[in-house]
Amino acid sequence: MLYALTFALFVLTALSLWYEIIRTPVRREFPFLSFVCVYYLFFYGVAPIWTVHFEQHPVYPLAVSAESAIFMFVFVSMQAAGFICIAEIIRRRARSDGAGLMAAFLPPGGRAERIDPVPLSMLALIFVGGHFLFDVLTEMQRLPSVNQLRQPLWNFGFALLVWLTFQARGWIPRIGLAAVLLGVGGVYVDLKIAAGSITQIVMTVMICVLCALSLRYFRVALLGLVAMLVLLSSYGYVKHAANIPVRGEPGLIFQFKPDLAVKSVLASINSMARRSAHVLVLQKVVDKTPAEIPFASHTPFLDAARNHVPRLFWPGKPKEQIGNWFGKRYGFISENDDTTSWNLPWVVEFYLTFGFAQAVALSFAIGGALAVATGFLSARRLQAVSFAVFAASVFPLFYQESNFSVMTGNFFWLLAFCSFAAYLFLYLYKRAFGNV
Repeated sequence: MLYALTFALFVLTALSLWYEIIRTPVRREFPFLSFVCVYYLFFYGVAPIWTVHFEQHPVYPLAVSAESAIFMFVFVSMQAAGFICIAEIIRRRARSDGAGLMAAFLPPGGRAERIDPVPLSMLALIFVGGHFLFDVLTEMQRLPSVNQLRQPLWNFGFALLVWLTFQARGWIPRIGLAAVLLGVGGVYVDLKIAAGSITQIVMTVMICVLCALSLRYFRVALLGLVAMLVLLSSYGYVKHAANIPVRGEPGLIFQFKPDLAVKSVLASINSMARRSAHVLVLQKVVDKTPAEIPFASHTPFLDAARNHVPRLFWPGKPKEQIGNWFGKRYGFISENDDTTSWNLPWVVEFYLTFGFAQAVALSFAIGGALAVATGFLSARRLQAVSFAVFAASVFPLFYQESNFSVMTGNFFWLLAFCSFAAYLFLYLYKRAFGNV
């Protein structure tokens, strides 16, 4: 059944790539649905297959039932259907108005604006600098609500630099921007390796792939995908490099040594795949819910709305501990462990909260909402800035890895902050130096 599910997810991924990228030579919206499908193909197909063959001490079942496979596929399909339906409604309405693609969102006048790359480069470096400021002034990480800006600042600044590099006119400006991009990227990667965080490095490469696909640089996108596979294979090496200076000891990865022997590389891949086999986590939840464990009483949407209230204004706001609750509830971690958190992906959370039918219906609605956000930002005149805002706010939601309220609980604040800060800077720049 796992192989059938993987094949079905592969077909869905191929269709999404055709829909967003291949069927038209002209870019429409920023690609998003394709990344959602690739995420589910890997975490609910490829990684579980690898895990089933190599995992020796599983904490979840190593077989997938028909019920779990059907629910998994229907959940993703409904999200894709909701996305496509709303995207097509927007396009048809725009065409019927006679104003061109996405005219319902575009300001009067038509085409995307071109802008001097100097202020945009300055804007990108301000956001990147804001991200690194958290590493220099560590007290900022403990300020209420402020730490939530740390990763979005990087995503915005890096995405803007990537876009400007691709769009630069002439080799000298392009080489200069590429040098800046590699410089800040190198510092970022070094800091993340020291912290043992490979996920954020992969997400940064994904932003490069997103930009390349948006601007139709397909060879660069392919190179980015290869780089991601190499990064995923280096999971054990990153964890080893982080653990030695921090803990004074290597990580506890079975049969892994920090060399390039085949056995060590396979051990690194095995460890990564074991942590990424989410369909096997879903299987355990399906087996136990509601036969042994009742459906959960929390509501992800209300939790997400509550999380939008800044802790600055609500100092006593309850902390998100649903990962620990989930791990203990389903036996992934010890009942006495109050610190460890086990990732609760969207598809698992929706099943254990709403059950099959309501979960897939809500997935359709979520897909539609994501299509509105993607279409709105894709249609802004100032494409470089809207791409950066998209990369900081909407794009991370393709990686539906953690519970819904954590991932969406600051979405509107991020969207507003990035947009306001960017356009305020450009307005002040224009006032000071003239037209941009």
